[in-house]
Amino acid sequence: MGIWSSAKKLDKAVLVHQLRFANSYIQRPKQLISSQQCLTYSRLTAVLQLRSTKNICRFYCTADNQYGAKGAVQINSDEDQEEKEGNMDTSEMETQSESSRSKRKNTAMRNTIRNFLMNHKLSFELGHTHFIANCHAAQSSPQTGKKNLYINYNTGSFVCTTCHHYGEWSSLRRKVLSDAKCTDLKTSECFQDKEESERVGNYCDHGMDFTENKEPITSMYEEEFTAMTHLYHCQGLKPETFARHGVMYTTDDNNLPTLHLPYVNPDQRTVGMRTMFLQHAVKPPEQDSVVGREEGEEGHMFDVVKSFQPRIGFQQLFGWHGYQANVKKYDKVVITSSEFDAMAITQETDMLGLSVPKGTELPLECLHSLEHVKHIIIWLGANDATRATSKLFAKKLAGKNRCSIVRPEIVKVSGPLDALQKKKKLKEILKESVPVDLDNIVGFDRLTSEVYAEFANVEQVTGVKWRRFAQMNNLLRGLRPGELTLFTGTTGCGKTTFLGEYSLDLCMQGVNTLWGSFEINNIRMAKMLLKQFAVKSFEDSLEDFTPWANRFKELPLYFMTFHGQEDFEIVKETLIRAVYTNDVQHIILDNLQFMIGTGYDSNFNKFDIQDHIIGELRKFATNFNCHVTLVIHPRKENIDQEITISSIYGSAKATQEADNVLILQTRRLSAATAKKYIQVVKNRFDGTTGTMMLKFDKESLTFSGVKSSKKKSKEKVAERTEEDVIEEKKLNYKVVVDMDGVDEKRLPDDLFNM
Repeated sequence: MGIWSSAKKLDKAVLVHQLRFANSYIQRPKQLISSQQCLTYSRLTAVLQLRSTKNICRFYCTADNQYGAKGAVQINSDEDQEEKEGNMDTSEMETQSESSRSKRKNTAMRNTIRNFLMNHKLSFELGHTHFIANCHAAQSSPQTGKKNLYINYNTGSFVCTTCHHYGEWSSLRRKVLSDAKCTDLKTSECFQDKEESERVGNYCDHGMDFTENKEPITSMYEEEFTAMTHLYHCQGLKPETFARHGVMYTTDDNNLPTLHLPYVNPDQRTVGMRTMFLQHAVKPPEQDSVVGREEGEEGHMFDVVKSFQPRIGFQQLFGWHGYQANVKKYDKVVITSSEFDAMAITQETDMLGLSVPKGTELPLECLHSLEHVKHIIIWLGANDATRATSKLFAKKLAGKNRCSIVRPEIVKVSGPLDALQKKKKLKEILKESVPVDLDNIVGFDRLTSEVYAEFANVEQVTGVKWRRFAQMNNLLRGLRPGELTLFTGTTGCGKTTFLGEYSLDLCMQGVNTLWGSFEINNIRMAKMLLKQFAVKSFEDSLEDFTPWANRFKELPLYFMTFHGQEDFEIVKETLIRAVYTNDVQHIILDNLQFMIGTGYDSNFNKFDIQDHIIGELRKFATNFNCHVTLVIHPRKENIDQEITISSIYGSAKATQEADNVLILQTRRLSAATAKKYIQVVKNRFDGTTGTMMLKFDKESLTFSGVKSSKKKSKEKVAERTEEDVIEEKKLNYKVVVDMDGVDEKRLPDDLFNM
């Protein structure tokens, strides 16, 4: 029995060998000590779970009476700070939750940035989400009265409004340290290279190539404007609204209008341009297993395709047009998910409507432009995923007492443009926005409206529905934030392939998705997902790759760069950053075994490590309101035997912590053929369990039964009956009647002899 096992059994702790105090090392041997003198096993487990903090490298405990059986914290050294040591009471360590540790880490980052700016004599102001300062380059130039450097409190990422550069804290830190060595600050330059700065500057200052060969919307005839609003489904918006936002248009080869919407910053400088054009609608793939799929409205023959330029510099919100002239008037803004929704807000209310570049993501580089706004209303639409996204936006915007959310299930409309088209009063709807509650303790009076909404909108509460896997909706009801799903199956049965389509289905509906595959590199993973997205392979049709790839780019899909064995604490830090930075709502980790074995003492039992990781993921999903899907291997069992919930590798903690447990089963019919199906063996939401049969298509790597275009054409030919051939021949054979109507040419004799 090892030292760790003995400690666990005896509920005693292991004395760790090395302490550092006042630049001196104290060497001590490992030994078992009394639990009265030091930490018990349970308390030591809580201490060791805190190793995730970046600035804390190790925790130690000692039997010395001098230190009173406390955990000593060793802090990593920094270039600008001396090493610090301190003590942390163990009772505090046990009660620390994931969210509180995250808050302390953010506070530490904020203190680090503040001290750094003060040490280098950079004056700054405190905003809602940023330190607002002047860089050395701006200080050396003529003063404009405005600060140009915005540094995020939580991440240290920054935006320079002079050179339109967005970067990380490490880049800013190196730049400031480099400028500090300059004897003459007039030689200090901004962050970007001159060529890129000039290109962005020319675009921002002069709007180069923006108005060339383009016409304002107001130059359209009334009939043309009406036809354009129908094609782009933006009926209700007035020509004056398009003119206020500087919208222009061109016509393509088919005489269809292409819209050009300029993005400007609060200073009214053009920073980008959204282009919308019409493309013939792609018929959704036919699917045997989908029941009751909603068809598009009649007359919608085109898809609206969007692109954005320039793709350099930082991103910006749409809708700041006219802000500078009425800064005091627009102390309230409404954030929406589309440009047309933002235009509807500005047209119908006295507030400023803004839209995010991507409807499900609020980039960090956009936050600085909202620093001077006092109140923000978030209205993202009626999609099931937007409820969780709205709360993520509010947290990112420092939402307490600043943000409120429009709940579509309460106001009975999906978005501002939908409300306008249904003749609703947008001002009255905005008054019904619900304040964002970020407190840790609330009373029922503050939950009444949300509880009522759950009773009144049962379908939306169940989560985002799958479109390719209709039977999954009958079992799990939907994907809900804040849950942990375990997924298992035998080696090589297709777990990663199934989860690819499973997650892609949700991502196509606006669920921001983060893939962490430790087995497959990102190139192969993206290739598989693209084939599943297009429901086809591109080996024989490379000309189709570019249009499908452009559509695939628009999905809110992200990949972690880890491959192979990785320390879980590093993975967890990446997950926390992804939720904050990219508003991620669904995370897939494939698989658990790749996060076990690094970053832990050799005395740890692998089952204890697994339980620790699963417990951390459980807390992460709850505290960050994010759905985590974790792949975990089963025990090695007979290949012909079906897997059960007890077959999952490790202790019972895995299945106890999970909200859902899914198994990819393989039933062998013969040596060469097998049937695959998904078995739901645990469902904490409503207890429904059961199975869902799968139909694998090798060409598109799909399990949902979606048919590729090539296979559909072959099946249509094969399904032609003799009656179809007869009818076709009848149509191709012209019956000619003479002028008198007496003599009629006969049909060929062999027509019915087939």
